[in-house]
Amino acid sequence: MNELIFVYGSLRRGSAHAMAQWLASVADWQGEGRVAGTLYRVSWYPALVIAGEGVAADEEGVQGDVFRLHEASALAQLDAFEGVRGSVADEYRRERLAIRMASGEVQAWVYVWQQSVSGLKPVKGGDWLQSLIFAGPESL
Repeated sequence: MNELIFVYGSLRRGSAHAMAQWLASVADWQGEGRVAGTLYRVSWYPALVIAGEGVAADEEGVQGDVFRLHEASALAQLDAFEGVRGSVADEYRRERLAIRMASGEVQAWVYVWQQSVSGLKPVKGGDWLQSLIFAGPESL
């Protein structure tokens, strides 16, 4: 199995979300990475808009974690969690993007926001977990 996934929100390593713990059990952490784009706060979860889709990338891009999945079937479970059914009405779509890691660039699956970001606030620095530390739970 050689599928890589880049996660930037509630699935990140260090997140208390149950799905983050599930992901850690079905994948091996490869390291941190960044993708060119901007992160927005939707609610208790974020939205990644990749650079060139009507927005400029944050200077630093979006911070996340790269995992190598043990089984391809894990992608179907992740799609279900993210609500990806292949419709334009879905919040996200899954696509392969270039991820910058300390060891070099890799291609990984990423859940990209495909709805409007009108009214959503950007997450400064592009790091969801860091934004939660500074914002506190009352901001969710």
